[in-house]
Amino acid sequence: MTDVFGAVTGPVLLARTVDGYPVIPTSTPLTRLNFFDGRLLSGADLRAEQQAGRELVFALGRTGGPGVAYGLDVDRAGERLTIAPGLAIDPDGRALLLTQPVSVTVAELLAAGAKSPGSGKQLALRPSGFGPCAVAAAPAPVATVAGTALYVLTAGWVEGLCGNAEVFGAACQTACLTPTDRPYRIDGIVFRLRPLVLDAPLPGSKTVVLTDSHLRSRVAAAYFADERGDAGPRLSAAVLASRLWCHGAPAPAGAEVPLAVLGRSGDATVFHDEWTARRERIDVPASAYLDGRIAARPRAVFGAQLAQFQCQLADVLPVLPADSAQALVDAGIVELPPFGYLQVPPKTDVLAEVRTLLGGGVDVRLVAVPEDQVPHELDAVRHRDRIPLLPGLDDPAKRVPVDVLVPDGIVGPAIGRKPTGRPVIVHAGIGSTPVELTGSGLLQRHSAGGFTVSGATLGGVTSLQGASSFVDSLAAALAGEPVTLPTPAKVPLDLDVLREVSRDAGLHAIRARADLGSARLFSARFTRDVAKPLANRATLTVEADPWTLPAGGSTVVNGELDIYAPGGTATAAAFDLVGRLQALDGPAEPRRRYRLTGQVSVEQGGQPGPVRSLRLEALVGQLDSGYEMSIVDGPVVTLRMDPELTLEVPGMLTLRLAEGTDDERIERGELALGLLRGAKIADAGFFDRARRAIFGALAGPAEAVMTTPHDWVAFRRRGVEPPGLPPVTTRPVVFWEITADNADEAEKIEQQLRAGQPIGLAAKRVGSTVLFRAGTAVLATSAADLRAAYQASGGAPMLRFAGFVPKSMPAGKGRADAVISALDKLIVTDAATSIDSIPEIPALMEPDTDGSLILVVHPRPVEVKTAILEIVGLDTHGPDPQAAKVAFEALRGRDSAKFQAMIGGAVQRLGTITFAVNQVDPAQLKAAADAASNAVNKKVVAELTPLLWQQENWIGQNPELADFMIEIAKKIVDGTRGQQKPPTLELRDRQLVLLDQAARNGLLIYAYQLG
Repeated sequence: MTDVFGAVTGPVLLARTVDGYPVIPTSTPLTRLNFFDGRLLSGADLRAEQQAGRELVFALGRTGGPGVAYGLDVDRAGERLTIAPGLAIDPDGRALLLTQPVSVTVAELLAAGAKSPGSGKQLALRPSGFGPCAVAAAPAPVATVAGTALYVLTAGWVEGLCGNAEVFGAACQTACLTPTDRPYRIDGIVFRLRPLVLDAPLPGSKTVVLTDSHLRSRVAAAYFADERGDAGPRLSAAVLASRLWCHGAPAPAGAEVPLAVLGRSGDATVFHDEWTARRERIDVPASAYLDGRIAARPRAVFGAQLAQFQCQLADVLPVLPADSAQALVDAGIVELPPFGYLQVPPKTDVLAEVRTLLGGGVDVRLVAVPEDQVPHELDAVRHRDRIPLLPGLDDPAKRVPVDVLVPDGIVGPAIGRKPTGRPVIVHAGIGSTPVELTGSGLLQRHSAGGFTVSGATLGGVTSLQGASSFVDSLAAALAGEPVTLPTPAKVPLDLDVLREVSRDAGLHAIRARADLGSARLFSARFTRDVAKPLANRATLTVEADPWTLPAGGSTVVNGELDIYAPGGTATAAAFDLVGRLQALDGPAEPRRRYRLTGQVSVEQGGQPGPVRSLRLEALVGQLDSGYEMSIVDGPVVTLRMDPELTLEVPGMLTLRLAEGTDDERIERGELALGLLRGAKIADAGFFDRARRAIFGALAGPAEAVMTTPHDWVAFRRRGVEPPGLPPVTTRPVVFWEITADNADEAEKIEQQLRAGQPIGLAAKRVGSTVLFRAGTAVLATSAADLRAAYQASGGAPMLRFAGFVPKSMPAGKGRADAVISALDKLIVTDAATSIDSIPEIPALMEPDTDGSLILVVHPRPVEVKTAILEIVGLDTHGPDPQAAKVAFEALRGRDSAKFQAMIGGAVQRLGTITFAVNQVDPAQLKAAADAASNAVNKKVVAELTPLLWQQENWIGQNPELADFMIEIAKKIVDGTRGQQKPPTLELRDRQLVLLDQAARNGLLIYAYQLG
């Protein structure tokens, strides 16, 4: 600040009366002229008035604090610095405005700094106007760090006098010469290289060899450490007891604005870094002062630290070592800001990429966040300490915890890893052009001699419609419809496209589960020239070796099939087989007979579809390398086991399992499961369970990787996690299920359990153990894991009895209830279901547990569908001929609604038959046939044409019942007596009518006219 007039003499009078206690200092730069008529003005007076206005502007500048407002960027090419135009405010509030670029060598700056203020020499700053203006700089000592001299490039205020003008009216001091002076004052900038002395030590390492390439980052780290220390003493009891809190912010110190830091070795500049020293004009002094008091980081300082790292990262990215496990350290970066950004390839393993960049000196954790959340995380961490990369390399105990924020992160399978599955090639189709599905699988042998085979495969077809029709026809096959096979693709699947589709399917499933109202299947778009995928997963379990079963012995057979066409109108179907394989004769027979009973159900779009009962018998003979099975009224199936397991159904299916590993088929299996996530939306645990079943132990959660569709991630220094709840003590309970053949057998098993009879019950253990919070009925095992274990065990859906043992089990009944609730939709209770304690049975007890839970279950009873056929007669010469005539016309015109409305009036009821497929009550059939025959017996009938009408929609859903109804109608018509010409059943147009299904499924009409 400049004292314009010095101390003003004489009394100070108030310009106007004010209330309060006025203080008007006699020495202040805000002193200006008071103009009045008749006053003599001199040049000094006008300069004083001008300076007072400038001082007011400077004061206002100081309120915003020093710093760069814009521009003044420093670029270096060898030894030449180029400073861009820009504006800064110095600590005195003066504007440092550079209106054009300045190019200067480092040597020129050093030489200018060595000049004394009184040398009279000038430094040309290339100003425009009337000529050079005088500039002076003071010399200073230079310190070195690791043999390198460090300097701060600063910008300061300087004033120049320019131009030339004659002076008139002054006393003659030079004889007859006219004096001259400089008529203009120009504000400019003086650039100086100030020696930089650091108090904080540069970061070092015992394991990393530090070179000149690391110096830039090391100097920045020490400079930032000094800056934090200069902000004031750290919080302590002494600071809290001091008077620091009682006063406001002091005025900014210094007179220059730092622009960059330079390091020089000998006559060469080895690095320059703008953001180590440069600070943007963001924080007002009061804000920065408060941040210093509370150990916070001013926003301008944080911005500089972030920009310093990002700028240096951009400089080293082109030369990052490709084979390094700590690429940033090897490229020269030794410390990071508390928050920053890294470049990663999109749709790759983020963790692997980040670990390669940051190295082992930090503890990395991935956090998936929406992209728009990242800026909010920046604000939350800017006050945290910086992230050193070297200490953790020297001592793993000093690794800094770091979170990597993955924008729109997606967790998916690790494509290309080699789990322990065995490749599976599946050829499905008819003739010589089958659809080929390829993937991976796992064949597991059981201790009882049985096996489980699981696989996931991908196949390609020519059209989206063909794929969808194939899936839909498979589901409809349970209702007796034919299967529509798709046409195999002539081009291979595009795995790059499927990798993207697989990840998109997983993201769709996550979003759909978050929005309970959205459960539609994921649908992908495929270009016309690529194969359209079919994805499937299948598993088949046979509990015991069928060949060693005694006569009458049996084993449980369970199977699942998920098939999904994700393109276009996406279609999926989930099939479930629950059955039992029984040996009908003994092992001594060379060809043994077996019977498979059970049911196959299908689910589409979350809705149950048809259920088909199974009852197959087959004759099985042992071959040198496998088995040959002849299904009664079906095909011959060959199962060979050497050199690979091959199952052949001639003209229908070939399934081949070959031991070994194959990267492409492993990836196809993983991609198939990834695609199926788009169909298994409601089942969050499907993907992990299926991968474990197919790929074994390596397919657990550790195999999942996180990817991002973006080409960047953010990192932050992790804060202290909030303390967690104390660990919950849990207690294990053994879970058993006993599957009976039917409800009657389940009731017998319940009675045996209640009696504590130690008989050979077919109890199957479900999973390992179920965990409950100690002394309570609160499940500690997740419902998803419990459901997965029950599905893997093949337990039936109908629950007869839930028993717990011992009777003293804590919350025994409540624990049974909790398990039943967790298995919702997998098991069904009814009025016969009960829960109770049972006596101890040693075979069901295990040490170090709270006891056992036993579920007695059985398959759903097979539903027997029935239908109703009503027989009516229409006589045009009956009691009401006119009404009969109207009914006859309705019959001719196939107006079923009008005709049905007249039943009971002009149309007489002759009988009703209720029947099932191949099951009809003979008494009902005879009574109906007699009534129909009697209606026309002993009458001369001119026209008799029995008609059968059937409900159209009902025929499609119940084809077997509809065909059997025709047989019943024919028997009734064939039994009609008393006519010269036997009547023939008319089936024409039988599907073109709309019947009242609530009353009947079919209508047999005897319409006749008397001769």
